[in-house]
Amino acid sequence: MLENITKVDWVALDFPEIPRLLLNLTSEEKGIRDRAYDELYDAELPELQPKATSAIIPFLIELLRQSSVKDKDVLILLLAQISCNALAYAKQRPSRRSLKDVIDALQQGLDIYIILAREPNMFEYGSLLLTCLQDMPVL
Repeated sequence: MLENITKVDWVALDFPEIPRLLLNLTSEEKGIRDRAYDELYDAELPELQPKATSAIIPFLIELLRQSSVKDKDVLILLLAQISCNALAYAKQRPSRRSLKDVIDALQQGLDIYIILAREPNMFEYGSLLLTCLQDMPVL
């Protein structure tokens, strides 16, 4: 899991802490997972760092696909927040082509989003994620 995390130059993206945060999302300890989620949420990735966001998304999708990962509802919520923030930003600045990579990365998880959105504890966030993706303008 997350074998390719070291292939991304996180320092060049100004987010050297991302590998630690992504790995912490897989921790057995809920407090560690919660702190990692909070730090990722606070990063305001789509608006300020579209390149870093598009690099992070595949790893979040990979975590969703792993049966051993806990708190998938939190991962879906994080992806929904990224998606909805990207949607809002794209509508404010339609010429913002740098969001194209974020949108493309988000769309790579459509199959797992649909599967997980059927689960009762993920329906709300999964539906939000899918709605934001559906409403995304073409860039």
